[in-house]
Amino acid sequence: MKKRTLAILLGSLMAATVVFSGCGSKEADTDAADTTEETEEAEVTSPYETDQEAFDMILRHLEPGQVYAYADIDEKHDALLVASGSFDNGDGNMAAIDATIYGFDKNGELMEYGKVESSSTAYPLAVADGCLFYGGNHDMSKVYIDEENGSLITKEYASETFDEDGNASYSYMSVADGKESTPEDDSKLQAMYEEYSTAIVVNFQAQEEQGNVVKPQESEVPESLTEGIYHISIDTSDITSLSETNAGLELNCEVYTEDTYDIVDVHNLAVGDSIVVCGNYYTIETIETNDRGVVVINGGIENNGTELTPFDEDNCYRYVGMDDIGSYTDWGKRMVDVSDNVVLTDNSDPQKTVEVKGKDVVDYVMSSSIGWNQYNTTIRVDNIGQVVEITRSYRP
Repeated sequence: MKKRTLAILLGSLMAATVVFSGCGSKEADTDAADTTEETEEAEVTSPYETDQEAFDMILRHLEPGQVYAYADIDEKHDALLVASGSFDNGDGNMAAIDATIYGFDKNGELMEYGKVESSSTAYPLAVADGCLFYGGNHDMSKVYIDEENGSLITKEYASETFDEDGNASYSYMSVADGKESTPEDDSKLQAMYEEYSTAIVVNFQAQEEQGNVVKPQESEVPESLTEGIYHISIDTSDITSLSETNAGLELNCEVYTEDTYDIVDVHNLAVGDSIVVCGNYYTIETIETNDRGVVVINGGIENNGTELTPFDEDNCYRYVGMDDIGSYTDWGKRMVDVSDNVVLTDNSDPQKTVEVKGKDVVDYVMSSSIGWNQYNTTIRVDNIGQVVEITRSYRP
């Protein structure tokens, strides 16, 4: 297994091209210069430079507060750890207790291997002997990446639990044993704690500032829905989502607002800035406006970039993805009264339109095999706070 520092500066991973000279070069044997042909210099790309190109696809989309590090828990490559935050461990390390683990599979494709989390800052993530350690006061685990099987393998695990009378029971598992056992004491757990005490704490770092960050415009979340049109989702597995009560029809739904972007903020975007669309961070590499007024970022949707479309009535921009799907922010659950004269229009089948009125909408909605979500469903609320229209659109 290669030996590398657990966390190093991003720049140091961007290894320079390695240049090798032939053994018959002049520098190698000046006495034989007249009889030995010079071998042309060959440029060989460092494997770490190749790895970094893939890792950068993740690092470019880190959210504020997230940090990252590299860990030697894979025989062939480094693993990338992305944590939700870090803290000063008092030993010169910025430590973390949680991480999403990224690495390569046997085909050289970058993939997410899983997530780990310690129970407190007393047990920061650490590495020893090619394994990542995490745990808490009553358990400890160590894991590593198995590229061949595309799995995060738990090499060893030990824990203790206590019943209401304070009696302890123990559990232990290792790859070597191939099964879980129930030791009579905590010796296995203590042995793992001892091993953990010698492990090197992973040192995390923040991604370098990427310039200005543009996010969707903030909107005030109303306590109740006033007159207007709202995107919603309905959970038909919950019988209370749409039901008839003594007071009349009630709709219990998730309400969303469509994400929009300030026109000035978008116009001021420049290379090196970032924008958050559909929860993803895009660092601006290229940005242009096409003849339809659409702002095309990093080559547009078809090239793993994104696009913003003018939204004239609000003098702003909105995201319009494939099949005209937008981006929405969840306002949370709302209970809304439904008019006895409500009209439901269902256009989800492109071959026909179905119209349902009054109390019949309950059975129609709750028995539908097609989902009711923020991408295809809207309601219109009147000036007294009742739902008077429910509309479902066609989405391929």
